[in-house]
Amino acid sequence: CVGHAFDNKVVALLCASGGPRALLAPAGLASSMMVDFQAFIVPKIVVVGKEATCDDPLSDETRRRIGELAEMTLRISSAFEDVHQRAA
Repeated sequence: CVGHAFDNKVVALLCASGGPRALLAPAGLASSMMVDFQAFIVPKIVVVGKEATCDDPLSDETRRRIGELAEMTLRISSAFEDVHQRAA
């Protein structure tokens, strides 16, 4: 239960999947967060497949994609903060 923790927040999704066809699996969660919490979902979702396990580190490609997601999330969060400060 998250209560109102995600209300009007910028949210990035990083998901673990069981296979390559799970790219749309987070869509339901993203949709629910937008409707229920008025959250802004970062338009880049990183889905990590079976290549990442507890015994095997993430590939360089996966690390790059996660880094891009983090950078995009920071840029969008900063823009949202600027808008909220101007509105206040």
